[in-house]
Order: sequence, then structure tokens, then C-alpha cells
Amino acid sequence: MRDLENSLVDTLSILETLVGIKSVFPNEQEVSAWISRRLETLGFSVAKVFTDNERPNLVATLGKAKTYLGFYGHMDTVPPAADYVRDPFTVHRDGDILQGLGVCDMKGGLTCILQLAEWATKRKLPLKLVFGVDEEDISKGAHDLVNSGFLNDIGFMIVAESGQIENFDQPISVSLGRKGRVVLQFQVQGRAAHAAEPHKGVNAIEKAAHLIGELGSINLGAHRRLGSSTLVVQEITARASSFSVPDLCEVVVSLLSSPGVNSAKICDDIRNLAAKLNIKLQIAPKPRHTPYGEAYEIDTQNQFYRRISDEILTPLGVTPFYTPSVADENVFANRLKIPVLTMGVIGGGDHTKDEWAKLSSYETLISTYRNVLELWHQ
Repeated sequence: MRDLENSLVDTLSILETLVGIKSVFPNEQEVSAWISRRLETLGFSVAKVFTDNERPNLVATLGKAKTYLGFYGHMDTVPPAADYVRDPFTVHRDGDILQGLGVCDMKGGLTCILQLAEWATKRKLPLKLVFGVDEEDISKGAHDLVNSGFLNDIGFMIVAESGQIENFDQPISVSLGRKGRVVLQFQVQGRAAHAAEPHKGVNAIEKAAHLIGELGSINLGAHRRLGSSTLVVQEITARASSFSVPDLCEVVVSLLSSPGVNSAKICDDIRNLAAKLNIKLQIAPKPRHTPYGEAYEIDTQNQFYRRISDEILTPLGVTPFYTPSVADENVFANRLKIPVLTMGVIGGGDHTKDEWAKLSSYETLISTYRNVLELWHQ
């Protein structure tokens, strides 16, 4: 009982420190420095991978192994919601419920990883811990980490996110995959004419509206847990010069893809649909600084996952789910081509003034991480 009480005190102390360090993206420097110092004190070798030349991602290695089990957490948070009524950078506890910016997403996960780090050090169990920046924006840090090559010896990754869990009676949150998101940009070409003689031109706005109305005819596939992919029209821009028929209309559409659906194929399907409708179209992903995150799911027949499921998750009474949102996991799973399993604390209200998490699930998650690491080394 005393050991449990001491563990809870240590866990809360780490969480309070992390929440107290403001790390709203792109300002992760202070929290990165604190985590780095703590891990170096424990005996980890810590490498820094910089994003935008000044935002340090961390790769911390303990011991030597041919292939490591990796644990990942992002260090940034969203800005505090405008309607916070308490200090968002202070942890508020009411029995088993914790509140504050990041207690769920995801300084709670960072806390559990750091508790695992101390335990692994005492037992001399090799592992690799990875901490990223910019997850709450466009995952610049995750891409820089992959590009660094420091993650190439990770064979299986655990990510300490909670995801959009719905069953709060679970002891911990476990997600097997995520939807992807790719923003597509259409340019629908018309033909200009005097507006008094519209029959001599081709109205690009009308053509775009026709195409949008037919998007539902495209087969977007289906997933047994995440359902069909979806196309969401988010922006339409067109303007005619003077009193003319508009000859160009730009449309921005988000593709929310389920596992197994590739954005390149959807672009081809939309091109084919436009050709069938006699609509001149150019389509491509909307430019941004990092590649978009395609959907992914873990191979549930993977041998190590099967052992985790059979020997740890099932006895705990955990029912894994799939998450309808994009995160750094999408980057790691698709670019590193390794199994990525999300295991986080129970909580909710992410990105709102009501963000919360269960303290009891912190302790369960820490224990689960220990068991998974021991299983890796058996």
C-alpha cells in the first residue's frame, strides 16, 4: 500500500511539473529541456533532432539492442481554450479525476513514459523513448524524427495517446488504428464569356457544383470499425472579372480516409468522374510543409501484438478501438512501416476547458508499459 501511495505521489509530481511548463506549439523548448535533463540523469543517451532549427525533438536510448521497443509522446499542447475558468497550467484533482491542459492530451502519456524510464533503468532493460514537437499542428516533428534515421532500429512502437475513447469504464485506452486526412485542391476550368451571353462560355462555378453533387457516387470503401471514408467540402472560391462568366473555380475538400483507402486512388477516381461529366479538372493535395497522414491500422496477427493482447490486454478487460482522427501515429506507421499501437490514459475533453483524466488509469498504464517492455525482452 505504501509503495502504491509513493508511486501516486511521484506520478502526480511529474504531471504537475509537465502541465506547469507551457508548451503550446511551437514553444516546446522548455519542456524538451526538462525531459532531456531528467532522462540524462537516469542514464539515457539523449539525441536532439531539431524542427525549424530551434524546436528540439528527443530520442532517448537506454542500453544496447539490435531492435528496440519504442515509446512515443508529443510534448506540445494546443492553446488553452478561451473559456477556461481555472488556471490551465495547474493540475486540479478531485478524487480520481484530474483536470488541466494536457492531463489527457498528452502530458499524461509523457508522465507514464517517464515513470517507465525510471523503472527500466533500475532493471537495465534496453528501450528507446521518443518525444516530438508539432503534433498539434502538422506533425513537423514526427517527419523530422523519421528523416533523422534515429528510429530505424525501432521494431514496434507504443504511442501514449488516449484517442477519442467512448467507453470510459475501460482501465486504459488502446487504439489499433486511425483515420487519415488529406486536403485536396480542385481547379475546375470553365470558359470566359460576357455575362450577357452566358451560352458562349462555360460557368466554372456551375461545373464545380455539378462535380460536388456527384462526389457521392465514388466508392470510398468501408472499414469494419471506422466505416467509410468521407469527402468533406470545406471551401469554394471563384470570381469573374468585370461582368463575365467565371472561368475558374477552386474547391478545397478534405478526404478522411479509412485504412485501406489511398488518397492517390481517390484523386484518380475524381479525375475519372470529372471526365465522365465533361468537366475540365486539375486535382492534387493542397501544398503544405509536411506530407499528409494516410490512414493505418496495426496488423492484429503480428506476433508481438498477439502476445500483448492475449497476455496483458485481455486479462485487464481492455477492448481496443479505432480512432477517427489523425495524429503522429499515422506518420510513424506509414513511413517507418512498423506496428504502431496506441496505449493511453482514460480521459476526455481534449482541446477544451473540461479536459480530464483518471489518475487510476495512469497507474494502470504505467504497469501495462512495464509488462509490455518485459514481454519484449522475453
